Amino acid sequence: MEYGKNIYKGLKKPEIDQMMDEVFSLISGLEPTITAVSINKLQMKKACKDGAYNPKCLAMHSNIAKFSEYLDRHGAVGSVVFDEEEYKNDIKLRKMIQDIRRNGVNIYGANYQPAKDSKLENVLNTVLLCPSESSPGIQCADFISRAVWQHREKNKSRRYDEIEPLWERAADAVYSDTIFPAMSKWK
Repeated sequence: MEYGKNIYKGLKKPEIDQMMDEVFSLISGLEPTITAVSINKLQMKKACKDGAYNPKCLAMHSNIAKFSEYLDRHGAVGSVVFDEEEYKNDIKLRKMIQDIRRNGVNIYGANYQPAKDSKLENVLNTVLLCPSESSPGIQCADFISRAVWQHREKNKSRRYDEIEPLWERAADAVYSDTIFPAMSKWK
């Protein structure tokens, strides 16, 4: 088994389509509550100039904040798990979580929408790292992330439409993916 990028390069289109159908059927059947953040790096740089946050840090920060708010709304506790391969060398991201616990989730500054000033009281630990090949949950999250990316970047929305019912819903709100910076058109 080959791990990492291009692990599907030996598959033909019908095999990939069948695998994708099976994975999204599994995800739909599990009915997880999902969150996502879409960051348009070019628009963010244009809007925030030199004060722009690192997109990877902003996405991680925003998703953890959304997860913390979800836990708070439901009176639950949870853990944050990221793909070890993606983040194992990124000490800045781990330090960011420790800083959030001390100072709160808010990101301040021009063009940034501050979130609820949580200190992640409902999130256990900091960030746990797990190899994606050992975690079906991380693998499913990768498929969901790709569906959101294809929807935003490529205007391919079939898989995004399949996961649409999985955003958290409340009586008066749907907590779907956050787009940053907020704009009417992605490109």
